[in-house]
Amino acid sequence: MSEYISLDKCCEILKTLDNVLILTHKTPDGDTLGSAYGLMGIFKLMGKKARVICSDDIPKKYSYFTEKFPMEEFEIENIISTDVADTGLLGEKLQQYADKVVLAIDHHRTHKDFAQNIYVDADSPATAEIIYTISEKLGVKLDINSANALFTGICTDTGGFKFDSVKPYTHIAAARLMELGAESAKINKILFNTKSKEKLALETKVLNNLKFYFDNTCALAAVFQKDMEESGVSDEDLEGVASIPATIEGVEIGVTLKEKEGGFKISMRSNQYADVSKICKELGGGGHIRAAGCFIAGSYENAVDTIMKTIDEIAGVSLKENSNFKK
Repeated sequence: MSEYISLDKCCEILKTLDNVLILTHKTPDGDTLGSAYGLMGIFKLMGKKARVICSDDIPKKYSYFTEKFPMEEFEIENIISTDVADTGLLGEKLQQYADKVVLAIDHHRTHKDFAQNIYVDADSPATAEIIYTISEKLGVKLDINSANALFTGICTDTGGFKFDSVKPYTHIAAARLMELGAESAKINKILFNTKSKEKLALETKVLNNLKFYFDNTCALAAVFQKDMEESGVSDEDLEGVASIPATIEGVEIGVTLKEKEGGFKISMRSNQYADVSKICKELGGGGHIRAAGCFIAGSYENAVDTIMKTIDEIAGVSLKENSNFKK
């Protein structure tokens, strides 16, 4: 039976744990990794043993902090998940731990119960921000590697502090992490200002595939396997591509389809008023008000048709009322 707990109870539980395996979600991003490695750093600074595991390979761009943490071998006694909203997001490799999670720490309002103890702060823009707060409450002074990990998580899930989920405390947490050694300029350059030639080639194909709906307030892009093969990119190069449609002036909802085996992974972003978490929840997924996702089986045509019908049902009226909306 799952129990939702307070932050204080969460910290009390963390004090009692040792020999901890920390789970991240598949197709790892900066927040699930930053949260997990930051939490591992907290455990190590408390004299405890912990290590991080992921179903998929960790993108090389995060090596500036992931490779700074040695992975100790020990007999696992406790299992924690960070930034994992649903056991389906653990991936095939980690499904064996799905019913053994002692504590889940997350910020998704669509979190589905699976852990014995659950701490969710849906008002936090990043799980990494939660982990930073935990370090403060535990009285643990973070080292530079842990600070870099948590700063990365906050940067990733706030789009470089651009999303409206950012609160004054988010900037305070980031500033304190910088005081602890977080290399903000280096991290932001890696996350937002560095692209490979292959990724640029893929983004060109994505831009050429753009389609518009609801009087240009909704933009849709697709990433097909053949595009990836022709561009020479891997899955880790896709991070950030999902944000492209929503950056277009006048667009409220941006949708990106990524071709996978059996169907399409859907990423949705919104700018001002549309709640894409409701749209994706209707399609079997979830996420945040401004960023959510799901999976739709079948052909591209079926996926587009399903998405547009659902958007129309849930947000169509507001899109039509704001068809002249300009950022």
